[in-house]
Amino acid sequence: MPRERWRLITPRLPESGPVQMARDEAHTRLASVSPPTLRLYRWRGPTVSIGRFQRWRGVSSEPEFSGFPLVRRPSGGRALLHGDDLSFAVTVPRWHALAALSVAESYRALAGGLVRALRRLGLDVEAVRRSGRSSERPVSCREAFSLYEIACGSEKAVGSAQWRPETGFLQHGSIFPAVVPRGWEEVVEAVAGGLEEEMGIEFETGEATEEEAFLAERLAAEKYAARAWNEER
Repeated sequence: MPRERWRLITPRLPESGPVQMARDEAHTRLASVSPPTLRLYRWRGPTVSIGRFQRWRGVSSEPEFSGFPLVRRPSGGRALLHGDDLSFAVTVPRWHALAALSVAESYRALAGGLVRALRRLGLDVEAVRRSGRSSERPVSCREAFSLYEIACGSEKAVGSAQWRPETGFLQHGSIFPAVVPRGWEEVVEAVAGGLEEEMGIEFETGEATEEEAFLAERLAAEKYAARAWNEER
């Protein structure tokens, strides 16, 4: 039985926070006219991404995040300082089998591929679903586990978040460099291979379409670089 073909986008040059979030949104909004896509990317300089529903002042006043540019994600979750991490974005149409799963089950499906990837790199990792709710609400993504996130011992290895607009499905996140101190190309190869094995898919290297690139450029300038979006809460 032929495997489903996915597009793999691996830009060589890192880009700013507004551009990265704009690309994630553009690919999600145009998912119905594009193949299922995995985009692996890096950040141009230290940048804090904050969850869609987090308070701007609460994050910007934290010593861990003070002094760095902040950009609000289209997804929820907690704040994360990017820089040397490898980030990923999975986008599919809303009619896709992955998007038809519950939030928990879709996290588990993708976590399975990421666990395979990190084990390829020699790491003893597992996807752990944390149960119950803590009375504490940490601001930082690194300090909280949820929904089949991946641990290496007691340390968090991968953090991610979802967004499900009517047009598509996005799960994006980051593989933390303290846990995966490998070269860019080696980790990209491992992530693609792990997801292929877990999900029964096949990647073909590609690029953003002209429509995706145009929409991302507009979103970066008008939304993700604008105070009206970033400081709205």
